[in-house]
Amino acid sequence: WSHFDYRNLGIAHATGGRTYAEISAALHISRGRASGQLEYAIALREQLPQVLGVFLTGAIDVRMVSALVRRTSNVDDEVIARLDGLLAKHVATWMRMSGPKLVERIDMWIAKLDPEGVREPTSPREERGVDFQSTRSGMAQMWARLTMADGLALDDRLDEVAATVCR
Repeated sequence: WSHFDYRNLGIAHATGGRTYAEISAALHISRGRASGQLEYAIALREQLPQVLGVFLTGAIDVRMVSALVRRTSNVDDEVIARLDGLLAKHVATWMRMSGPKLVERIDMWIAKLDPEGVREPTSPREERGVDFQSTRSGMAQMWARLTMADGLALDDRLDEVAATVCR
């Protein structure tokens, strides 16, 4: 990223696929990873410019940047500039923290300035569901996230249905 021109991020984001391809080729990574890298760059430039300055000195690494961008994504626009300044002052001293400890420390600062901005984990029950998608071959695929009991019951029921259809 040392050769990337951060002033052109707005243009880069708007052009999407072509930019992802260029980043992908330059960094020898997939387009999906390039997309993620661009999202981090945009978040740093637009929401955490002081943290970006610390990152560019080499005092913090990508693991830290990733945690900061993810954890601050819910922070109110009126608070983010102040939080950016506070984080920039402290993040270099957090490099030895484990992942969970780092998240805890970031969330502590967010809670002080914007309690509503702290990311709350979702309950696994809230993520339950079943999804069907057609495939090019005319078949359908199914993905499900269920409780173990519901998953076992669905598996048994699908076996019963398949026994009557698939002979």
